[in-house]
Amino acid sequence: MNFQHLKHFLTVAEELHFGRAAERLGMAQPPLSQSIRRLEESLGSALFLRTRRRVELTPVGLTLVPHAREILNECAFAQKAVQRAKAGGVTQLSIGFSPNILSEAVPTAIRALHNLLPGVRISLVEGTGDDQVNRLLSGNLDLGFFHPAAPEFRRLEMKTVESTAVKVAIPEGWRLAERPHLTLKDLDNEPLLMFPQHHRPEIHASIMAAFRKAGARASIFQEATYDYTRLKLVAAGLGYSFINEMAAPRGYPGVVVRPIPELIQSTRVDTVLAWRRAVSTPLRKVFLAVYKATLKPGVE
Repeated sequence: MNFQHLKHFLTVAEELHFGRAAERLGMAQPPLSQSIRRLEESLGSALFLRTRRRVELTPVGLTLVPHAREILNECAFAQKAVQRAKAGGVTQLSIGFSPNILSEAVPTAIRALHNLLPGVRISLVEGTGDDQVNRLLSGNLDLGFFHPAAPEFRRLEMKTVESTAVKVAIPEGWRLAERPHLTLKDLDNEPLLMFPQHHRPEIHASIMAAFRKAGARASIFQEATYDYTRLKLVAAGLGYSFINEMAAPRGYPGVVVRPIPELIQSTRVDTVLAWRRAVSTPLRKVFLAVYKATLKPGVE
């Protein structure tokens, strides 16, 4: 087993197609197939089930995937660390953020980094939480702001900087727009613009459970991942949506945002600042200072 074998294996595992994997790797298919066979021989087990129509991972192959990804991420991170050391210090840092949470935390972090490391070049990288986690682990991202899908990741340090609630966004012209707050019963069978279940499964489940408890129906009309996309659809009068309150802290044109008392406790969303645990001690001190600068009052 070597680095190239694992790289070839993981690419085939992601594509489940030898031709596409070879094209992605920039190599011919026969050498790729030979590389996979050598890896299988070294492990004494088949990693893929191959037929004329499809390629599938065997149970052994499924077991190897997370280990291969971790090893490749470690190698990528080591390369980044060496490059940074050769450059003689920190000259550039990258900050990731999810499209839903470009809040005051990100500009505050940038100002803090400029104060702590004068002259440092900062680049912003937009991406989902999963994308940021992968980039952080591989060394392609230094800091990330996102809603965590899990309470912790073994090789990441995560600090909660903000905790916010879900609110309801309705078109400005709706009959319900004059009310100071709404109940789920008020929204019974109205067209709902919802985020996909896989995007935030815990929050999705909490909202659906609250509808059932209230004896109301959540009539999902359209799905869209990001709050800003759904806000535009609400403004166009296509329905209502549930959004994180930080998505429109000062309102949104054509939209009225109201609290839902039934959802305040069960749908709170944490925003974390994350970095890789393996960073150098001086850099960790910088990141801790950025965390303290971005921490919202009242968040533990």
